[in-house]
Amino acid sequence: MREWSVILEGEEVCTKYGPELTFIDLRDLIGEFRRIKWELLAILTSYIERYNNYHAGGSVKQAFSPEQQEVNKEFITILLGESKDGSKYGFLIARTGGDMLIIGVWPEHYAENVKESERAFHETFTAMIENPENWERIDIITTEK
Repeated sequence: MREWSVILEGEEVCTKYGPELTFIDLRDLIGEFRRIKWELLAILTSYIERYNNYHAGGSVKQAFSPEQQEVNKEFITILLGESKDGSKYGFLIARTGGDMLIIGVWPEHYAENVKESERAFHETFTAMIENPENWERIDIITTEK
């Protein structure tokens, strides 16, 4: 399977999730990238002020495509979460033109679940938006210009 590599900066996110994450390419799991609405990211960002378990911090130091090409980190957003049971999930989101695309998921065992059932992908992403109380922690990581 193709992998996207991301190196993070920021003590808190690196301690929680590790300094380097490998996202499995969503095309290898469900056949294509998934387009999401900008509004969904705006909702998640608004939760930072409303909920103590939603955070914006850290940044993307470097990002590499499956072909080992460096990706402009300013177009990358990462959504990471830890559920109340300690399970961790991550989504690699790329901003291209006017679109936002989920291009990878993390960790590998979650990617395997997504490959078996696309429903696992939808349920986790939707739960981050619709059920903030079910998460121990959610991190939204971006790198601004």
